[in-house]
Amino acid sequence: MPRQTKLSLVPGASMPGVEPSGFYQTPNHMAMKAIRAKLTSADWCVWSYLQMIDPFGDRFVDIPNPREIAEIVGLSEKSVKRSIHKLEELGFYDTQIITIKGKNLAGKAIRDDKKLDKVVPKRTKLSTKRQSCPKTDKVVHKKTKLSQNGQSCPNESLKPLPDKASEFPHTIHTYSDFINTLSDSEREDFLKFGEQKALQLPHPPQLPRRWVETNWEELSSQWRKSKGQASLAQNSKWENHPQREEWLEKIRQLGPVGFQAEDMTNQKLRREFYLWADANKLIWGIES
Repeated sequence: MPRQTKLSLVPGASMPGVEPSGFYQTPNHMAMKAIRAKLTSADWCVWSYLQMIDPFGDRFVDIPNPREIAEIVGLSEKSVKRSIHKLEELGFYDTQIITIKGKNLAGKAIRDDKKLDKVVPKRTKLSTKRQSCPKTDKVVHKKTKLSQNGQSCPNESLKPLPDKASEFPHTIHTYSDFINTLSDSEREDFLKFGEQKALQLPHPPQLPRRWVETNWEELSSQWRKSKGQASLAQNSKWENHPQREEWLEKIRQLGPVGFQAEDMTNQKLRREFYLWADANKLIWGIES
């Protein structure tokens, strides 16, 4: 006898995206097909939830991921995945993959094994005190970056890189990258800002957090602007601008008005640079 999946849903609990007063209808021929296919209780549970989200089936709609569905209906994530696959095979439901993330566990295992096998001595020949570094030595040069003043040992730990998004915006490609650059209070404030924007839409999404995740780039720019902060794109633009240092010095010498008036053809661009520099407190030499 097949093992039954035990449901853990709390009776009377609300379900995201489901209107309790609504309803859905299943054609008799499909219900008969489901009975003959001997759907498990888990299959019926998942199918019922998906039908409540989209009772008409006239278009693809956003649905929670398997982990979220599992939490909503009180099943394991594995059971939900298995049930959705079965419903697709029977022609009861259709899914469309928009984005997918993965992790190669075999590759991770190889890296972990290498870490265990790798033995790093506390002090190597390169860090021996007063090493002469002869000219015939083709590996170690007389003067390298490792021998800079103030560094006592080549094996000395380097200072950790800063984790401010504005200092390495080119590494932010996904919503996860962006969220991880925020502090707990900033993350909470951004999500609250995004959910308020979702509620202002003509047709608010049933899952506002998923909508925020999909539109995070535009929302992050609006959120930073509301806080008087420069966007990641602006930071990247001006941090790497070839005239950055020259223009900062001119602002100090000529003042904001004189700096902008010096080149009337690029007045708008110069004003944009001044506002960015002023917001980041760079003009008077206190940049971090």
